[in-house]
Amino acid sequence: MPIAIDWCWPLGSHVAVLDGRTAICDLEMGCGGQQVNHWCSSHEGKLCCNCGIGSSHKMARAAVLDGFKPEFGDAPDCLESRKAFGWSIAKPDLEQANKIMEIIDEGCQAGALSCASTVGYMRDGVSARELFEIVKIAAACNRPCSMHFRGTPGTEVAEVNGIQELMCNAVALGTSAIACREFRCFQTFVINFRL
Repeated sequence: MPIAIDWCWPLGSHVAVLDGRTAICDLEMGCGGQQVNHWCSSHEGKLCCNCGIGSSHKMARAAVLDGFKPEFGDAPDCLESRKAFGWSIAKPDLEQANKIMEIIDEGCQAGALSCASTVGYMRDGVSARELFEIVKIAAACNRPCSMHFRGTPGTEVAEVNGIQELMCNAVALGTSAIACREFRCFQTFVINFRL
């Protein structure tokens, strides 16, 4: 049984196997698109189960808007990248936005399993158009878009609007969506969505 978790390291894989899992994937944070090959080769043969990574929207923004140069571009580097704030609050111009999308696409071309976004942590800097373009890349690469969606944690309205943004973009562009957060209203939303 595969599961999406943030910790794709040897200890995490051993704990996952003991719990009956066969794969661990970081599809929420992911790693920088430019580091996907390096991430995959550094994990090869070191984990006791299958693993995978998403191409990170957050790390692409940190690289373009803050000049951040990560080693792996995964969760531990994420903490280091938070010393600057452009990744979360800056609104990229057209050239910067195109570069962000190029980095995400590069990760998908290198074998990332999804376009991963933690937009819930950078909601002030990310426009609706930027998220649409990320889902568009996922669709073009035949990948899902996995997202810690906007408005989480939030109110019953904010959380539902955040997941609706993800789902509507995925439906409109013909790709799958993975919601990487489950908060109090999500259960209700899923039930209502099925009606």
